[in-house]
Amino acid sequence: MKKKITIAVLILALLLPVHVAAQTPVGVAVIGDSISHEYRCAPRGNSTTFNWVEIAERLRGVNFGFKTGNCYEYDHAWSGNTITYNMASMVGYTLADPSEVEKVVIWLGYNDIAGGASVSSLIATYTAQLDRLLTRFEPQNILLVAVPQADCGDNNASITNFNSQLQALATSKGTAFAPYSNYCNLLNSYASGQNAYNYGGQNVNRWSWCYVSCIRIPDGHPGNIAQAIFLNSLLASFLEMEPVTEAEVLAMMGIGSAATNTPSKTPTATLTRTPRATATITHTPTITSTPSPIFVMPCPNGYHIGEVVSSTTVRCDPD
Repeated sequence: MKKKITIAVLILALLLPVHVAAQTPVGVAVIGDSISHEYRCAPRGNSTTFNWVEIAERLRGVNFGFKTGNCYEYDHAWSGNTITYNMASMVGYTLADPSEVEKVVIWLGYNDIAGGASVSSLIATYTAQLDRLLTRFEPQNILLVAVPQADCGDNNASITNFNSQLQALATSKGTAFAPYSNYCNLLNSYASGQNAYNYGGQNVNRWSWCYVSCIRIPDGHPGNIAQAIFLNSLLASFLEMEPVTEAEVLAMMGIGSAATNTPSKTPTATLTRTPRATATITHTPTITSTPSPIFVMPCPNGYHIGEVVSSTTVRCDPD
């Protein structure tokens, strides 16, 4: 009789539903400047303007921590941040993040170079701060992203030099590295004419500044479409997420419906990884003597930014 009861209990247990606790996605910390500072947190643009962090969280559930207002807990990027003045504090915030944070994205350096900083000194500081991160994080879980080049060309020798040394640093430490050419290659795949792109049926202008049909928003920063291309080409592989679709991105901007689209562009370039032997954070800049907190790359090949006239206007001088 006891044997029959035991069998009945086992059968009942097998029939009852099993409740498995939902697993929290791996946390991702971000060290960067205005490209990675959440647009709705900054705030920047209008109510439908988002950057790659916000797009990744909203469309793919990437875990950047809980939100305070429109700011994510683990996104330590801030407009105007530099390697020279702010990287150490951002690394400190990241090392203090909860244990669920297992990945780190570092996209930093443009403001330093725009301010005339020495590449050798930048790499020295970057290396020291990266070594601090490596005391906690596995090297393959840290992504170094190359500094953007204006017009996707090698028209700034200091940026070219910095990116070359940054890639060498990634190789020596065994971290992941995302070359900026990945972005340029995917962007160019949307080309529909001179200085024009077709993104999911939406015509996009290369040089004009606007909120919908332009690569840049009125203050010169990359808009939703550029940020989505950043995400797919430079970050998606490292974040282990499916690329976002054009319709999803356009729907975030209030254009069309995300339900009607399947991915039409898949980045072919992948991250470079080289094996190597084996509390809420308040986002406030620690030092205010940083270069101007704007990110503008509006000058065509053969020209460079001669003067930032205002938050929406620059003067382009011949090289």
